[in-house]
This record gives sequence, structure tokens and C-alpha cells, in this order.
Amino acid sequence: MKFTEKLYDGFTYFDGGCGSILQAQGLQPGELPETWNVNHARIIQQMHFDYLLSGVNVLTTNTFGANPYKFGDEGEYSLKAVISAAINNARIAIEAVEKGVDLDGNPLSEEDLKLVAKDHFIAFDISSLGKLLKPIGNLDFEDAVTAFKAVVRAGVDSKPDLVLVETMTDGYEAKACILAAKEESDLPIVLTCAFDESAKLLTGTPPKAVVAMAEGLGVVAVGINCSLGPEQMIPAVEEIAEYAS
Repeated sequence: MKFTEKLYDGFTYFDGGCGSILQAQGLQPGELPETWNVNHARIIQQMHFDYLLSGVNVLTTNTFGANPYKFGDEGEYSLKAVISAAINNARIAIEAVEKGVDLDGNPLSEEDLKLVAKDHFIAFDISSLGKLLKPIGNLDFEDAVTAFKAVVRAGVDSKPDLVLVETMTDGYEAKACILAAKEESDLPIVLTCAFDESAKLLTGTPPKAVVAMAEGLGVVAVGINCSLGPEQMIPAVEEIAEYAS
């Protein structure tokens, strides 16, 4: 089943936090979590594996901050290396669960497998470049698109099932990322944004404007993550539900 087919067929469950789990495993302040895809691959695989046992359909790759401003083109931690390793780690976890074994190849019990979903997908996670776009910041829109294109190119060869443009606080930057993803791949795109207590992005964009922009660019789903608790998210959720087709 393709991701878009699953998306419109009942509920589709994504996984949860990554950074908090890695911090509990020893990730140090200032350490780039994406390097764990290479140096601590088994920990990343186990995180994905545990999420699959809890019933998720979609694994989010550990690539939240993987971009050209943090990773170059060469060396152990090149952009290509950390992204390819991240997608591979997710795939290893999926292959194990679908075979009914753990990461060491040992058979899983019926109890272990009772929540496992039928369909599994890998979301290639892309988030903010860590720089503000003009006129608020110094980054040109075209330069943002170019940077995001490099990120997308680094991941498409590893064949994820979708692109997740995640935790965006600036609609303009989200647009740059979506355009890059569309130009460099034919993968379906999901957008999630982080709204504040006034139900707006950091740059002042309301949910209905995010929906209009995302739908105009062909995004298959729009959502919310981070920044607020469930109760505080309700107004933004209601506005998205009202305007999204």
C-alpha cells in the first residue's frame, strides 16, 4: 500500500519524540543528534523498533537538523552519510518487525506483536535550516530553496516513502522546503507547524493561511506538533479542520 492510500484509509499513526529519547540515552548538549545515525545506529534502530511495537505506521527519520549549514559534502558526517544512515536505520527496524523478529533476529512473541500495525512507512524528516529568512533575518528565499534541495537530494536515493516538513514556525521557510521537495522528488509531502498560544506561527501566520499555502503546493496533509500541549492546540486544530479540504 502506498502512503497516500493509507492516509485516506482510516487512521495513520506517526511516531513520537526523538530528541528526548536520545537525551535519555546520553545525547550531550550541543551534540548533533543526526551523528547518532552513524555512531550509535543500534540505538536509533531500537527507538524505531520500539515505536513499531507500539503500533505506529510511520517512522520519522532522525534527520531533523540535517542540512548543509551543519553537515558538509565529505567525511564521516557528510549530509549524504547521516541522511542515508537515518533512512537505513528506519528500514532495518521495519524489516525486523515485518519478519516477526527483534534486531538480533530472535522471534518475537504474540504478545510483542499484538499492537504492530499492518502497513509501515518511512518519513524523511526535514525541518528548519536554523536561519531566519528575509526580511526578518538574513537568508534569501532562493538560498533557502537551494539548501533544502541539497537535503532532499541526499535522501531520495535511499527511497523513503514521504517527506515530512516538520516543526515549521515560518510559512515562508515551509514554502521553500516544500518547493525543494517537489522539485527534487515525486514523494508525497506532509507539513507540520508549531503554533503559539495565539494559534499563529512565530512569523504571525494563522492556520488557515498555512492550509491555503500547503494545499496550493500539493501537500497531502497538514498538522501540528511541538510548542503547546493538547488543550492549547485545539483552536489551531479546529481552524485547520475548518479550512482543509
